[in-house]
Amino acid sequence: MPSKSPVIRLLSDLVSIPSINPSLAPSNSNLTGEEGIATLLADQAGKLGIEIQRQAVLPGRKNILLRLKPKGKIKSRIMLAPHMDVVPAEENAFKPKLKMVNYMAEEHAIRKVQWLPSFRRFVIWRKTAPYR
Repeated sequence: MPSKSPVIRLLSDLVSIPSINPSLAPSNSNLTGEEGIATLLADQAGKLGIEIQRQAVLPGRKNILLRLKPKGKIKSRIMLAPHMDVVPAEENAFKPKLKMVNYMAEEHAIRKVQWLPSFRRFVIWRKTAPYR
């Protein structure tokens, strides 16, 4: 089997981490919370030297803020605001399958995680660009 692309690998990693919104499934604490997702994203960002900050919003729930500080004068700002929680699902829903059942689901899922590899390429390019 061919190796997975970075986007599919990241999508598989994210899907495998249960992250049900705790307010929607309070009796399933082993499947709820976004901390696992936040940890994975923080690890990925940390490898790129991106500033990581956590923001408490509710007990046991923290946002993750990633900031790439430009060198020199700021010409523009970009803010990405994806969410990390999902709606209630059975435990087996967190086992990634390479075959997507529905084109719309595949498109939504890939778009949801595509920003991180793109951001990673931007950070690497920015570090090697001849001008800053």
